[in-house]
Amino acid sequence: MKKLILTIITIFFIVFFLYISLALIFKTSPKDYFGIGYKTFKNLPIKLQVAIKLFIDQDYLNNLNNDYNVKYIPETQFLDIQFSKIKLDFIEQTKSEYAGLKKTFFVDIYKKKFLITDKKGNIFFLNKNNIFNTKEQPNKIKNNLKPDYILDTFVKDENLYISFVETKNGCETMNVSTAKIDNDYLEFRKILNSKECGITIQGGRIQNINTLDKKGILLTTGANIPDLPSKFAQNNESIFGKILFIDIKSSEVEIFSKGHRNPQGLLVKDNLILSTEHGPKGGDEINNIMLGKNYGWPISSYGESYANDDLKYSKSHTENSFEEPIFSFLPSIGISEIIFLPNSFSSKWQNNFLISSLNGRSLYRIKFNESFTKIFYKEKIFIGQRIRDLKHDEDLNAILLSLEDTGELGLIKSN
Repeated sequence: MKKLILTIITIFFIVFFLYISLALIFKTSPKDYFGIGYKTFKNLPIKLQVAIKLFIDQDYLNNLNNDYNVKYIPETQFLDIQFSKIKLDFIEQTKSEYAGLKKTFFVDIYKKKFLITDKKGNIFFLNKNNIFNTKEQPNKIKNNLKPDYILDTFVKDENLYISFVETKNGCETMNVSTAKIDNDYLEFRKILNSKECGITIQGGRIQNINTLDKKGILLTTGANIPDLPSKFAQNNESIFGKILFIDIKSSEVEIFSKGHRNPQGLLVKDNLILSTEHGPKGGDEINNIMLGKNYGWPISSYGESYANDDLKYSKSHTENSFEEPIFSFLPSIGISEIIFLPNSFSSKWQNNFLISSLNGRSLYRIKFNESFTKIFYKEKIFIGQRIRDLKHDEDLNAILLSLEDTGELGLIKSN
């Protein structure tokens, strides 16, 4: 009986890999005859995808020659770095519609601790000065939050802000709650309780801002329907496809900017606001966000549609009275968070910003011009995992990476 089961399993895997190989050889897409094989292949681990392509596709093997002068971590173009990873076994695994099973989490810094929040809303404290002690158990903090899934976390002074999705009576809604940080219990109160129903709500990045003579936060929201253009981003009656200003005291919500597809990163530094945004195929953007401006989605984009070959976007934002992106990535990188990197990190990385990516599994070191209308350069630093969140810790002078393929906290230091 055992031999029969083993034989069946062996035959299954032989047929499975033959099926994938045929799909790759014929270069099929999900619409073609071998579409099922294509989808199955895309859900395999990235290293297995590369191994299969190298084995059966000579063009793919030859393409490795294009990597001339590309450096690999821990070496970058001008700087050797230390890259270490800390396994966070307590992170709960969740399933993503696009990425399969992942250990998604967000990292924040509070005094001498790291505050770790996973996608299900479990919150932990880690002592940053003892972070490499694998025997130390994290302090799990009880709270009254009951999310479907977390979108982002943000610490300001003594307060923790969390954006998340709730579903009631079949209606999926965007929410933001805040709590005073406490080692034992977090009592959250809602400052955004949207009644508008969404579909696979995305975005959710939070940053602190003082504007319009009010103290509040900025919140990014996706355009509601993944991979398909919708009218929400241009509709002032909808919260979706926007960057919102939320007054912390009154919970009043105002539209700060609109015309966004899915802003996955947000940075506020003095009077500068930058966002990173998922575009359609080949249209990821870096945007300079200004009050009252329109960034064009779903009318203008430098990308193309995933779902409809007949759907065309206007490539010029300016001709349609929209704001042009500072930069658009072709191909798309699965853009995520953006941070400013202090000059104290390294004398060779001055006035730099860092952008993380999901499908790109890389960091991008960026230098903007003074007016933030273009970039002078970008350096790709391949990490090998989807990077959901990004922070810089001044005490350790280290870059923190949320590595969601394995649920590891990455630390990068300068040599």
